[in-house]
Amino acid sequence: MAHKVRELPEPAISVEQAKSKVNGRMEITNTRLAIIPTDSGKEKFSYEVSGQINGEATWYM
Repeated sequence: MAHKVRELPEPAISVEQAKSKVNGRMEITNTRLAIIPTDSGKEKFSYEVSGQINGEATWYM
């Protein structure tokens, strides 16, 4: 599933809008676009935001 040619759409929101949706206490260290496989065999195009909250690593998609 991961190794195929895709036509990726333009993101529906900006990276700054994606960052604004995560927990305000999160210290963001990285943001990137990601293709997430779903249980139904389809894919979701989203941002992956990683960072730390209270010294513990965490991430949101």
